Amino acid sequence: MYLSRHGVLLRWPVDALAARLLAHPKTGGSGVGAVRGEFLALAAAAAARDGATVALRRSHPLTRHP
Repeated sequence: MYLSRHGVLLRWPVDALAARLLAHPKTGGSGVGAVRGEFLALAAAAAARDGATVALRRSHPLTRHP
């Protein structure tokens, strides 16, 4: 993010930014996995409406599992 008025460039790693943006407001827990699943379901439905066949994977290679 570039704040031109102040001449400041702010940077975050993508996974840290996503976790921060999608954090639960009360617990602070990350909602990244839930949002990713919701997005994939919506994208698959949109693709299917256009006649495409989409194979959804259950996990993402960058997803960390405890």
